[in-house]
Amino acid sequence: MTHAWQALDRLGASVRLLPRASRLPIKSESAKAVGTLRASDAAIALPADAVLDVIRNRLISVSSERGQYLRGDLRASVWLLWTEKQPLSELPGLMDAVLTQAYKSNATARALIEAWLRAFSRNDPSVVRTGMSIRQLLIARPTPRLELWRNADRRVGLFDAREGPTKFAGQLVSGPETVEEVLSAAGFDDPLRASGGYAQAFAAAEILGARSLGVFSYLTYDDYCLNDLREPVEDLLALAEKFDMKVHVENEGVCNIAGLAEAALRLLPIDR
Repeated sequence: MTHAWQALDRLGASVRLLPRASRLPIKSESAKAVGTLRASDAAIALPADAVLDVIRNRLISVSSERGQYLRGDLRASVWLLWTEKQPLSELPGLMDAVLTQAYKSNATARALIEAWLRAFSRNDPSVVRTGMSIRQLLIARPTPRLELWRNADRRVGLFDAREGPTKFAGQLVSGPETVEEVLSAAGFDDPLRASGGYAQAFAAAEILGARSLGVFSYLTYDDYCLNDLREPVEDLLALAEKFDMKVHVENEGVCNIAGLAEAALRLLPIDR
C-alpha cells in the first residue's frame, strides 16, 4: 500500500472518531448580522432608462423653478450625474442636495458611490470633487453600511481620483495580497461592478497610467464582412474619447480567425 493510501486510511479513521451532529448548527445572530451586512455591499442595479428620463426632466424643471427636489428623485439622480446624454452634475443645486441627503441616508450614499465608480474619470472635475466629498462623508458617518468603502479608501485612497488609481494598481501588481483579495477588499469582486471587455481594458489602462491600447486581432465568422466591425469600432472609439486614450488597430489578416478550428488548421503546417 502506498504512503498516500495509508494517509487516507488514517484520515478516515480520524473522521470516524469525531462526534456526529444530528443536525446542522444554528447560525448565531452575530453571524447572521455579518451575512446581512455583506449582502448589503452588493452592487446596485441601475433603474430603467425610461424611468431615468422622467426623473431627468423632473430634476431640470425643479432646478429651473428653484423648487425642492423629491427624496426619491435625489437618490435616483446619482445615475444621471455623469451620463453621456445630458449629464446633470453641474445642474444648479443638485449636487449639494444629493450630498446633503447622503449624510442622512445610507441608500443615497451607497447609490452615489456606485454611480461615481461607474463614471470614474480622472479628467472630469466634477468626478474629482465628488470623490473628495465622498471621502469626507465616509469619515463623518461611521455607519457599518459604508464600512466596505471606508476600508477601501483607507487602504488605497479609492475616492482620491488623482492618486487612488495609482495606489490601487500598486497593490494589484506588487502588494502582499493576491489580486482576488485586493479586488474583494475594494468591492470589485461583484460582477455588477465589472464592465464589458473593452471598458475593462480602458479601466485597467487608466489605473496603470497607460495612454494607448492595441487591438491585435478579432474573431471572424461565416459571411463576415468588414462593415460588421462598424458598431464595435464606434463603441471602442467612444471609450477612447471618454478616457482620452489612443487606440492602435493592427490590420493583419493572418491574425483574424474564426475560431479554434481555423487556428488549428493554420498551425498544422508549422506544427513540429
